[in-house]
Parts: sequence; C-alpha cells; structure tokens
Amino acid sequence: MTSILMTDAKRRTLLRFLSLIAAPSPPVGPMKILEVTYKKVVLKWRPPVRDGGAPISSYEIYMKSADSDEWSHVTTSENMTDLTFAISDAFETFGSYLFRVTAKNLVGESSPLETTSVITIPARLLGPPGQPVGPLSVLPKTMTSISIHWQPSDDDGGSEIIAYHVAIREEQRTTWLEVAQVDSDMTEALVKDLDQGAIYHVRVMARNALGTSEPLQTQTPIKLERPPSLLTPPSSCRPPLKIVNIIADAVTLQWNAPDDDGGSPSKHWDEIETLPEFVSEYTVSKLKPNCRYLFRVNAINALGVGESMQTKEPLLIKKLKDKPGIPGQPVVTELTSENVTIVWTAPESDGGMPIGNYVVEKKDITLDKNWVIVSKQVLRSPPFTIESLNAATTYVFRVSAENELGIGFPSPASEPIALPESEIEPLEPSFEQSLIEKVTVKEKDEVKLAVKVDGRPMPEVKWYKNGKELFDGKRVRIEHYGNTSVLTITEMRGDDEGEYLVTASNKKGSVAIPKIKVPESYKDLLLFDKDEKVKLRLNFTGKPQPEVRWTKNHSEISDDRIMVETIDTNVAVLMIPNASRSDSGRYTLTVWNEFGEDSVDVNVKVSDSPSVPGKVEILPLTDSSDAFQLNWQPPLEDGGSALTYTIEICSNENLPENQFVKLTDWRQTFYTFTQTFPGMMVKFRVKASNIFGTSEPGEESEVLKVPLLEEIVQKQISPGKPDEVETPKVGELVVESEQPKVEKKETVDYDSMVLQDVPIERKVRDVNRLPNNFFDKYLLCEELGRGSYGVVYRAVEIASGRNYAAKCVHVKPGVSKDAVLHEIAIMNQLDHEKILSLHEAFDMDNEVILIEELVTGGELFDRVADENYEVTEDEVKHYIRQILQAVQHMHRRQIVHLDLKPENILLTSSTSTNIKLIDFGLACKLDINHPVRLLFGTPEFCAPEVVDYKPVSYSTDMWTVGVLSYVLLSGISPFLDETDEETLANVASGEYDFDEPNWSDVSDKAKDFVCRLMMKDKRKRMTVQEALSHPWLMDQIILTPSQQIPLRIRREFFAKRRWSDELLPIGRLAKRAAIFRQLSMDGVFEREIKFELPDYPPRVLKQLKDIVANLGDLLTILECEIEGAPTPSVQWVKDGSPISDADKFDVQYTDNTACLSIYYLETSDAGLYTCIAENNLGKTETHALLEIAGFERPVSIEPVEIETMKFAGPISKEKPEFSKFLTDQKVKLGEDVTLTVQIKEKHPSPSIVWFKNDEPIDLNDTKYS
Repeated sequence: MTSILMTDAKRRTLLRFLSLIAAPSPPVGPMKILEVTYKKVVLKWRPPVRDGGAPISSYEIYMKSADSDEWSHVTTSENMTDLTFAISDAFETFGSYLFRVTAKNLVGESSPLETTSVITIPARLLGPPGQPVGPLSVLPKTMTSISIHWQPSDDDGGSEIIAYHVAIREEQRTTWLEVAQVDSDMTEALVKDLDQGAIYHVRVMARNALGTSEPLQTQTPIKLERPPSLLTPPSSCRPPLKIVNIIADAVTLQWNAPDDDGGSPSKHWDEIETLPEFVSEYTVSKLKPNCRYLFRVNAINALGVGESMQTKEPLLIKKLKDKPGIPGQPVVTELTSENVTIVWTAPESDGGMPIGNYVVEKKDITLDKNWVIVSKQVLRSPPFTIESLNAATTYVFRVSAENELGIGFPSPASEPIALPESEIEPLEPSFEQSLIEKVTVKEKDEVKLAVKVDGRPMPEVKWYKNGKELFDGKRVRIEHYGNTSVLTITEMRGDDEGEYLVTASNKKGSVAIPKIKVPESYKDLLLFDKDEKVKLRLNFTGKPQPEVRWTKNHSEISDDRIMVETIDTNVAVLMIPNASRSDSGRYTLTVWNEFGEDSVDVNVKVSDSPSVPGKVEILPLTDSSDAFQLNWQPPLEDGGSALTYTIEICSNENLPENQFVKLTDWRQTFYTFTQTFPGMMVKFRVKASNIFGTSEPGEESEVLKVPLLEEIVQKQISPGKPDEVETPKVGELVVESEQPKVEKKETVDYDSMVLQDVPIERKVRDVNRLPNNFFDKYLLCEELGRGSYGVVYRAVEIASGRNYAAKCVHVKPGVSKDAVLHEIAIMNQLDHEKILSLHEAFDMDNEVILIEELVTGGELFDRVADENYEVTEDEVKHYIRQILQAVQHMHRRQIVHLDLKPENILLTSSTSTNIKLIDFGLACKLDINHPVRLLFGTPEFCAPEVVDYKPVSYSTDMWTVGVLSYVLLSGISPFLDETDEETLANVASGEYDFDEPNWSDVSDKAKDFVCRLMMKDKRKRMTVQEALSHPWLMDQIILTPSQQIPLRIRREFFAKRRWSDELLPIGRLAKRAAIFRQLSMDGVFEREIKFELPDYPPRVLKQLKDIVANLGDLLTILECEIEGAPTPSVQWVKDGSPISDADKFDVQYTDNTACLSIYYLETSDAGLYTCIAENNLGKTETHALLEIAGFERPVSIEPVEIETMKFAGPISKEKPEFSKFLTDQKVKLGEDVTLTVQIKEKHPSPSIVWFKNDEPIDLNDTKYS
C-alpha cells in the first residue's frame, strides 16, 4: 500500500511504503552434518531470522564439488517444521563436496547458508546389499492368504539387486520356508494357501550377485483368523458428518470410516445410494428448493447395520440464481427449399430469473462448418423461421436460452434436415456493391465494411483479413441483412490494419474481388546484383479467374528477355535472367475480373558498376598560382552503392600517347590539385567505383599548363605588379620548357593533428537509428588505409576543425550490418583515456562510417621491432600498466575484449609512449544466461578455455595480457607454431618456459607476473585489480633508456608482422579490424561458448551521499549501489550501532541497490549512517551524514571583530598589455586556422581590433569569426 501526502507551499510529494515484502534472510547456521555415507548426506539447519514479510515456502538445497566453481541445484524441501534433510543418490563418485541452503518466499531466494568445511564422501564398498527398508507390513487378505509390503533396499552393495526373497515360519517351528521371489522392481508379494488360524512370522531379504542381505522381519507374529464369537456389526462412522458443498439443488456429504469393522469388512454405505467401502463422500442431488433436510450415514457389513451418524441441524436448500438450463431439442414444423421453421421446449430451470431471449444456431453438416447464429433479433419464444438457406442442403439446428446472467448450454442438435431442390433456376453469385478500395480510420474508431450480393440460392458471404477468415468476436461482428453483408470492427487498433477480402458462394458457383497478396519484402526496394536472376512471384485470388498484366514504369514490357507467366491459375511470375542496370524500375502487376481489379507496384534496383562521371572542369583558386580545383558531375547511376572516384592524370611526356596514371582516390566531386608537377602540361579524367566495379573514364579535361617554380616565386616577390608575371590560362597549350624537372614533396605533420589532453566528445547513438548526414558535418581527406571491405580516411569536423579517423565499412545490399553495429554498441559503453574513442557514427545505406579518435603513432609492434630502438623492461612495464587500465575499464562494464594483441595497441603519436586500445569488433558483454556463438581472434593469443569450448570470463582477457607481456619482454610468442591447428594445440596444453636466452635480462618479478597470468586454471589467474597491484608494476618506472639495461629481444617475430602500405597505422583497421576479418573469416575462428561471472567480494558502485533533511519529514531515503558475487548481505549502522527499529526504519536491497528509509524524521535521527555489505569473499562499506535542518544545536558564540573597509580612492588606469602573443602558423589550403592571444586584466577593459597586412579586418565578413 502506498500513501501520497502533499505539504503546503513547498509542494513536496512524499511516499511512504506501509507494507514492503522482500526475500527472506539466510537460514541460520552453522549447518550441521548428521550423517555421511557413500550415497547419503544428512543436513540440518535453523530457520531464517526474517521471512521478509511473506511466509517461507521452501528451502532450496545446492551442492558443488570442492574443486568446482559451479553450484548445482539438488532438490527442494517444503517441510517447514523438520529442517533436517537427507541428500541421496546425488554423488557421481566419492570425493569432497560443499553444500548450501537458501530460504525462499514469494519474492525470491535468500542469500545462502553454506557448510563451513568440505564434506568427504567415503568410497563405496562392494558386497551383499543392505536389508530391505521397513516397516514390513503384513495384512491378512483372506482367511488363508496374506499381503506383504516393504520398501526397497537403500544399498545395492555395489551390484544391482537381482530379486527379493520372502520366507515364512510358523510359530511353533524354527525352519524358514521360502514362499515367494519377486523381481527387484517389486516391493510386495501375495502368499496364498496358508493354514486358517495359524500364526506366522514373515521376513524379506534382498539378493545381488555378491550375496544375500540381512533379513527384514516382522516384530510380532501374524494370526490368520478371527473367532466367530467376536464378529459384530461395525461401529458408528467417525464424526463429523460434513456438508462440504451446496450447489443449487445438490448437497455434498463427507464422513470418516468406522474405527471397528466388527471383524467383517464393511460391504457398503447405504442411505440414498449404495456406495463402495472406500467412498467417504457423496453428492445428494435433485433436492427441492426452500425445503429443510437432515442427513445421516450408516456403515453395514454382512452381520448388520452400525449406528447412524446424523447432521446436527436441518439444512435449508435455497434457490440460487444462475444461467438458464438446456432447452428441448428443436423440431421442424415447416420446410421449404430456402426456409425452415422450428419449435422447442423451454428449459426445466430458468436459473431463478426470467428467460429474455433464445439464441438459434445453424450448421451445414455437408461442409462440417462451425455453428452460425441466425437469430439476430431478440427472440422471446418459439417458433422461429430460418430464411435464405441453400436448397438441397442438409442442416442441423440448436437453441440456447439467455437470461441476465448469460447464455446457458445449448440444446441437443436437431435431427438433420435436408432441404428440397429449388424450383427456381439457380443463379451464380455476383456483387452488386463492392468494397471501397482504401479506408482510413482513426484508432479506437468504429469501421463498417458492406457489400451487396446477388444469386440463387442466396450466396453465403465470408470475410477475410490478410487471407485469414474472420468470425464473430468481442470486437468483430458479421451481420447479414437480406442481400447485404456488413463487417463491423469496433475500437480499431494498429493490428487491425491490413487487406480485407469478401467472397460469395452458392451451389451455382462463387465470386471474389481480385486481390494480390504482397509479401512484406516486396514492399521495400528489392535489390539485385548485376547478372543475378530476378524473379518476382505474387499470389492473387479472385473469381471468376482474373486477367493478369505486367508493366514496367507504367508501359508495356517489350524486352524479349523478360518472361511472364501464370502458375496454377493464381500465381503471377516475372523473370529476368542476367539482370543489368537497365532492368531497374517499377514493375506493376494488375489483376482484374468483371467485379473489380487490384494492382501492386514492386520497385527493383539492379546494383551495378556506376555510369560514367562528368567531364573534369579546372578552375584556378583565388590568390594561388600553384593550386587548382578540379570539379566534375557525379554519374547519373551510382549502381546502388557508395561511390569512390579515381582521379587520373596525363602529364606532358604521356600526352602524345594519351596515357593516364592514377593520381589519387577521392570521395567528393571536387579535388584541390596543388603544385606537384611544375612546368608540366597535364590533363585529368575521373572514374567512378563502387563495390560492384568501376565505370569507364569520364570525359577528359582541357590541357593545363602548370606554372614553373620561378614564375611562382616571381609572382610572390612582386605582389604589387601582377601584370609583370604572365600566368598561363587554364586550358592553354604551352610548349614544354627546357627547365629541369623539380619535384616538391610535401610532408604532413600528422602528430600535430592529435588532440593532446583534449577530451573527445562522445555522441552515444542508438545503433538502430544512426544518422546519415555525414557529408554535412565532415570533410573527407586523404586515404589512410584500404581493404576489401572498407577504407579509413582522415576526416575534418566542419564545426570544430578537429581531425578524426573515418572508418568506412562497405555493406553489400542484403548483407547484415550486425557486426559493425555490434562494435558501435560496445564502443558506446567505453569512455577511458587508454581506449580509442568513438566520436559518432553514420549509416549511409550501403556504408557505415565510424568517426574515431585520430592517433598517429605506430603499433606497439612497430616500436619494439625497430632495430635502432632499445626496449627496456621499465618501458614494457609502462605499456602493460596502461593495457591493464584499459582492460579494467572494460571489465567494470562487464565487457571482455577477446582480441587483445600487439596489433590492437597503438601509440598516440610517433614520439609518445601513451597507448590506445583499439578494435572492439570481437568484444562482448558478459551474459551468463545466454550461450552464444563467438568469433575469436589470433590463435596464439587465445586462452585455453576458448580452445576447449569452456566458459569464458574476465580471466580470458587476463591470459592474453600474460601472453602480451611474454611477447613484449622477449620477442618470442610462447605458443606460435607452423599452423593454426598446431598453435591451438600448444595453447590448450598451456605449457611454456623461460629457458630462452632472451629471458636472461628479465627480472624475476616480471617472470612471476607472467606466471600468475598464464595459468591454465583460470580461477587461479590474477584479476585485473590484482595485476595492477603486483610488485612488478608497483615498482617505480624510469623511462630514460640510458639508465636501463636493454632487453635481448628476438625481433624476427615482430619483423614478419611489420610491413604495411598504410599512410598511418590506424589505417590498418581497413584490413585487419575484427569486423572485416569476420566478413572474410580471415584470422578468426568460431566457438559456441557460455559466459561466467566469477565470485568476487562486494564493491561500492555508487557511494552514499550526505543529506540535509527537515525536522518532521515523513520519509527520508539513503541509497547506494553495491555489487558482489555471491550476492552480499547488507547491514545498516547508525553512529556505530546496528539499526533494528522495524517501525522507524525500512531496509531494502534489490538489483544492487541498498536503500534505507527513515520515517517521521526526529532530531535523534541525525548522525553518521554506514551501509556494510559482506559475502564470503570480503566486505565493504560506505558512509553518509544525515543532518536535521529543523532545529538549532546549542553552540557557544564568541564575539567577532569586524574590520571596517575604507574606500581607497579612485582605481588607477593602466594601459593594455599582452600576456600571450600571436605565433606564426602553417596551414593547408582549405583548412581553418585559429589565432589566439591573451590580454592581462586592466582597467578600463581594452577594445580589440584585428589586422591583416596592416589593414583592419571586417569581423562582419562570414570568413571570420
């Protein structure tokens, strides 16, 4: 229950939970072990201190092997009184086990109570079986036979029990006589032909291949007769005689058998009915209402009737209100070829209320259809005439009665009624009024669809939605008025949207308005590759048989290659073999008959190489003699994929042969051509490419004369006399100069583009709703790397001018984007200085673009592989610590990388020792409830559990960190072999050593660090927190090489991986990123695995916060977040004392959130509150101070001397002064530049004016900001 109270002007809403239910506290220990055998352990515990507000419903018992991490559920105990439980047949073999018990209520399970020590199950001894389990029950069956029952032996002696042997001994004899042998699965035997009146002893033994068990024997002898003088009638039935149920005119009685059957078994109970002896309950029916009844029961046997047992008070049978009874079977009184009149009798009971209506139904038994209601109006009494039936058809009818409480059960169906042939000539159905083609309605509105039909006999009308027949229901009504059929749908919902079809049929035939069934996939654009076979297949309906016509772009199809046909009279097919770009377009299927028509459009696009781009136009850039802009028009057809342009150049030495060579690849339709070939004559052309191929080259540009270097210099030193320098016109053909060729190669300083100490803004995006406005926000620059499935470019953000890496992933139409969307989803959750940041992402239909942080340093391999670079142990230590910091961030978010290796570790710049962890295409979020199929990276860096198909966890990444440390310290891969199969076998063995000479210079602490990570038993590996605290990493790091001894590293291992043709190492993501390797399955292998989360001590995710509350507040809440495995127990403490007042405080801990609610705040509630969480691995705590603002604490007030401020006179004026001056900068053509100065604070504030070439800058010009 929740109470909401509003205060006055502050309008504070306070909630108070008056009744809260939680999981119970753990069972109270210690858990006692009462018995241990090779197959049974008996446990005992005490109930929980708190049941959580709901009764304990059961106890759940778990066990696990001492060398295992996985608990398995053994059984459930629902005995709430005897908390002693025996676990049997749960042990596969002798060994050591641990047990735990949890208490459970309707909310959930408590924390477990575990055994404090390991329980050792003794080995099983072979021998004869144990004796059968008692008690041994022996019952006289007749005067000369007995029935014997026992329980099976609980110890088979290590060999399967073969049989049980039954033996008897008469009282006066000493010899046992075997009288029965039964199979091992039987626990009873019948012994006959015994002497009447004799006294017998009985015993049972179990037998296996190793011998016979000790006997289970009766404690007292069995006598087989009762003296006739003691035979008597049975005693009275044991009271009470109960009335357990009263329904209308029936009463159910219940009693107990007599204590004494008088020596003769009771034959039956006798009152109203004769009942078998085992019956102790009976329903007396057909009692008259408003009458009082007494009931009694007697037991009788062959000797007489026992005393009667009688109800104490008379029972009044009241008349109860209910639905009406069942009417009589309908009978036909009149019959024609189309009409039937029936009558029936009223039900015996009206349910205590007047019958207000009869419901009449019909069914055509020849078609075995459903019952159909034919009485649409209120029908208070028979007779009733059913009209518009089909002649020569056999029907049955039934009737139900209805009162205010509802419709009762229907009557028995009438006898089959065959209608005679009609004397009127039959007429096949037709529609006089058809459905409206399209109806639009609002949600929750009512819609009515109606048709008029004609035909003899009157056609039967059926309604369909999306091909499924409709029937009367809660919101759907189908009504027929003469020749009009109306479909009514009330309270329209979104799932009511669809195609509705109506058919009419009678004996003469059937009609249906033509309708085409459109698959969901046909509603979107259908994409096909070049030379692929296009096949469009659409089902349609309609009667009479509709005509079929296909058109393309609203014109008749004249292409002989396109084939159309109709299959099975209701399937229209269009096929195009070897499709090409010209086959793209809108194909329309139209079907029609005399009652209507339907049509559907199918849009087809054939992906192909793009068409030819436009001619290259050359324009000189303003204020530049050595730079020109190339412009061209994109191709009219992009081929269904993102375009890349290849710019080709033909220089003067190739002009006579018209030979073009590649200049560059580009994404835009313009390109800035800088002074690269001074004094040369050049012309250009452009090709367009997509994932399907490359177009023919576009039209060539005019010939351009590139100025000589001397001309450029002369123009730059004579800016005031531009006319003195002759600049060739664009397109002007000039004779080649005799000047020697001079090539100027520009070096780009990529390190200056790295955002040092500037946080990357992360724009977390919903992977299902990525924007597509990439080119509105970014300028695409040079290519940094290229692969089969993608390209990496440098990209400049237009708004900020910052440089990023744009990873463009090509997605072929029809291929899932799941791999790249998965990487985006993982990177959305990561935000750490040692992890490559994802700035944002774009979905460009056939391409997904990831805007990632630009790092310009090489791979960690590149640094270590450099022959001129001396790698020291301290530097390796510096790298490993950073890797662990990145891994720690991932593990805290329950993410495992699964592809850690030196290639995925980049340096932020060419001179930096700071790293970035990259490539999260194989990373996964741990989910212990869902096994998945995963791809794993390089085999030599995989953990043994991956190879062995065992569950993976955080420790899987820690193994890989160990392998990385091994490789970086020695230059040797511990498991690498000739083939992947041999490498995986080496990993599975988990064997390595430090025998190589390369390890001679490595410290023992470093070797210990590697050993603690590369342990085959993943439970023994260090966690990331333990690794960061290892003494090797805790030692001071000195990165000055001259003070360190270089490691003796075998560089051949790195050298074979080192070669690359990318402009920047981050460009290798275009080839070696995990998402691209998944597409090609290059360098990855697949495993179906489970995830597991290891147990760990509690840790605080969100600390308690200090609170200032008001005196008298109804509710104050302290809240923190704590996690741990197993789930920790939580305790709250105030000023060092545990909180126990249940009326004042309420404690909750669910979903890692611990909450303390304090009701009716008083001054005494102020203090320091502590939340303590503890499990078997450790404990943690968090604190918060609660202050009360509604009262004053007594404090001593000392006089304070107030210093008088005096006015010091007017503020002196100072001239402006710069604290930071302008600095010279070099920028590329087309790039933004920011100039910054700092001015010391002066009075009055100075005004600022900017100048260029001694001329004031107009800040209203959009070029400046």
